[in-house]
Amino acid sequence: MNDIDAITPLKDVWLRPRRVFREMASRPIGVGDLALTSLQGIANFVLRSRLSMAETHATVQEVLVGSLLLGSLGGLLGTAFWAFVYNKIGTRLGAKSGFTPVFHVLSYGAVPWVAAFLLWAGIALVVGDAAFVSVPPAGTDSFVVVLLRAETIAMVLLFLWASLVQIMGLSEVFDFKLRKAFGVWASGQLIALLFVLLALNLAGAPR
Repeated sequence: MNDIDAITPLKDVWLRPRRVFREMASRPIGVGDLALTSLQGIANFVLRSRLSMAETHATVQEVLVGSLLLGSLGGLLGTAFWAFVYNKIGTRLGAKSGFTPVFHVLSYGAVPWVAAFLLWAGIALVVGDAAFVSVPPAGTDSFVVVLLRAETIAMVLLFLWASLVQIMGLSEVFDFKLRKAFGVWASGQLIALLFVLLALNLAGAPR
């Protein structure tokens, strides 16, 4: 059995991300990448909807249907787009990588974030609609409130861990020092923020 066969990306990426991305660099984009990017998109869609359900008056069913249709597609297209952006930034800074290794970093690097979403989904099955709003409604059982707060903290921590894994992954595939890889990652996040602000501005612009 060789080293590539010994790697279990979903497990090893938590604590040995550099080895995972080093071994996966030569592999083509596979089903695992596509499944993880779809789950990322679903997770992001649900989170955004959770923060805005009170304003949009969306129902839980609408959020779930939208996440499966729009979220999964958005995850695939979004990851491909950001892999292109990060690869371009890295190339300009002297990296000799490629689109595919960066796509691996963005897909498998988000495993902790996907785990956070699956944790939320499990809690949602237990507590019901209260999991779909950012603030539990008045009268919610105290145990449910504590559970949801603990889940929120866990999601924040797992998101930060996913970010660290992706930074380490960019450091590996670009052969950059960690500080330089963080700069590449931060640049991509800044571009993403500008895109979001532009989209919100266009959405709120009078017709």
